[in-house]
Amino acid sequence: MKKLVLNIFLLFCIVGVSVAQLDRSKLPAPGPAPKISIGNYETFTLPNGLQVFVVEDHKLPIVNVRLSINVDPILEGEMKGYVDYVGDLMSAGTAKRTKQQIGEEMDFVGADFNMSSDGFFGNSLKKHLGTLLDIASDVLLNPVFPESELALLKKRSISGLASSKTSAGYMAQNALAKVMYGSKHPYGEIMTEQSIEKISLDACKNYYNTYMKPNVSYLIFVGDINVKEAKKLAKQYFGAWAKGTVPTHTYEMPQGPKGNQVFYVVKENAPQSTVNIGYPLDYKPGNPDAIKAGLMNEVLGGGIFSGRLMNNLREAKGYTYGARSSISADKLTGSFLASAEVKGNITDSAVMAFFEEIGRMKNDKISKEELELSINASSGMFALRLQSANTIANFALNIARYKLPADYYQTYLENLAKVSIDDVYAMAQKYMKPQDAYIVVVGPREMLEKLKALDADKEVTVLDSNGDLFVEVKAKSAGDVNCKQVIDNYIKAIGGTENLSKVSNYAAKMSMNMQGMNIGVNLFKKQTNKLLLEMKMGEMVLSKQLLNGDKASIEAQGRKMDANAEQLAKMQSEAVIFPELGYHTADYTLNLLGVEPVNGSDAYKIEVVMKGGRKVTEFYDVKSALKVKVVETQKTPMGDMESVTLLQEYKAFNNIMLPTINITQVAGQEMKMVLESLDMNAVISDDIFKL
Repeated sequence: MKKLVLNIFLLFCIVGVSVAQLDRSKLPAPGPAPKISIGNYETFTLPNGLQVFVVEDHKLPIVNVRLSINVDPILEGEMKGYVDYVGDLMSAGTAKRTKQQIGEEMDFVGADFNMSSDGFFGNSLKKHLGTLLDIASDVLLNPVFPESELALLKKRSISGLASSKTSAGYMAQNALAKVMYGSKHPYGEIMTEQSIEKISLDACKNYYNTYMKPNVSYLIFVGDINVKEAKKLAKQYFGAWAKGTVPTHTYEMPQGPKGNQVFYVVKENAPQSTVNIGYPLDYKPGNPDAIKAGLMNEVLGGGIFSGRLMNNLREAKGYTYGARSSISADKLTGSFLASAEVKGNITDSAVMAFFEEIGRMKNDKISKEELELSINASSGMFALRLQSANTIANFALNIARYKLPADYYQTYLENLAKVSIDDVYAMAQKYMKPQDAYIVVVGPREMLEKLKALDADKEVTVLDSNGDLFVEVKAKSAGDVNCKQVIDNYIKAIGGTENLSKVSNYAAKMSMNMQGMNIGVNLFKKQTNKLLLEMKMGEMVLSKQLLNGDKASIEAQGRKMDANAEQLAKMQSEAVIFPELGYHTADYTLNLLGVEPVNGSDAYKIEVVMKGGRKVTEFYDVKSALKVKVVETQKTPMGDMESVTLLQEYKAFNNIMLPTINITQVAGQEMKMVLESLDMNAVISDDIFKL
């Protein structure tokens, strides 16, 4: 099973999906700023300090309820991640309801409810609003924080981290956070296996008792409800919530670099690079520059398929599918960020193209046409947002939280229409920093040296997947242990040579989700080189691979072709049910490379070279002797591609232990395959292997 996910991924890449061509016709010239009428909202405050907003929308008998707790981010330190657990723990049971009862009561009335450390969101039919609020207030006011739920959360988080570690997006996110903000800022802290293990129930309870207070919170009703009804419900369900003094926190404003600085995370054999260019800004919500700076960014790269970055990197050069930028406001520190996924072998050229456009934005004034297009796009997006009553609630909340003028949104389009070319130029002078930016790249090793020319000091700082300085860890010596001992111990751990040798055929059913589709995978193996691998979506066969002795075929999208020599050899190696039984033969060459950590535990690292040259690297846990990880690099139409497969949750089948979950990361994507059923020594007709 571990070798199948890469094949499935490649099939999707090759087959592809046809999409309709987007209409990129020019936007019409702008007319005068339209007069808009933003819906009304009402507000009142309970004696405990809870401020309530009500936005009436009687088109449907549905009410959305949201609680927003407005507190400063905190430094979590060695227990990074515990704040995120608070909401999950609160939802895991109250003084009068278990987690299961909460779910059952919500399901019974068709309501949705989600609790987090910064509030909750729920919705229901109006007639069931009382039930929703009764449960929401119970979870908010009477949580019991079960220890068992904390253990489950830790296990889930550690598993998630393990499967994310080779994801370019995960690496880039961590590196950017550490580089931009540093470890002494809340935005620079990274959750790790070590921090998860240290999370305590007391820390979660303390956060709840300290920060979750009504006098720093906002309750928002949107939908089929009026102010009178909202007042009654707010008092009934949240009036007893006790107010308290909530600590505030301030942090030093992160400073950007003096001169461009390049940071690089190596992702071996990556077919593409993740490029991020950014820096912190003193740019908070309510900044008077917001409308003008937003238009500047719209011209640069704020649109979906528009902007200078898209025109240059996608349309003109073909480096990427999408290149975009953002200028973001935040109460602690704002930021500018430009990013793209680019072809690995042109990473340096792509970075230079980014700076070409950022520099042009700063040095040259935009055209009248660009200004008009951006104003139209921003006006249209604003108008679309106004169609939702939830937008009105968000406007009200923002005005309250950030002390905005009462008519801030009412006059938005009018102020947008007043922005001039000179205004945009002034914003570029203030916020574009083409000489003082962080350049954070996750990509193939061979591009590292080429990026030195783009660094002010002509040096590249290499980081690890957590965003820390990379320290090369040499594999520890395996001591007196040899390959034969490792493999023998593995065979013994999963059932022993005698049991494994009795298996002459193998029928497995698996499932996975890919690109939002549920995929069924059927795998049949039979001694004497017989294999059938079939992928189905419902009753539709997506692909089929067949091996019968020294002949094989591959079928996809209704097209069938004979396997070439390389494909045949690979399918023959995959048809072996337990290849480890033959690792001592001349068909395999093994090399013990040492000991490396896998998911926090030491594992023997063994290079396996098969007859014909196929090579994989396998990791066997030192304590359990089980195989826990497989790494393989294959040549594909998109270049060399590395796949990393984690083998998890071993279970017994006819006294033989096998992994039931395989998580494979390849090309920045993650695929989880679950073993649904397995029948060894089943009756399998030779007819299914007919070519």
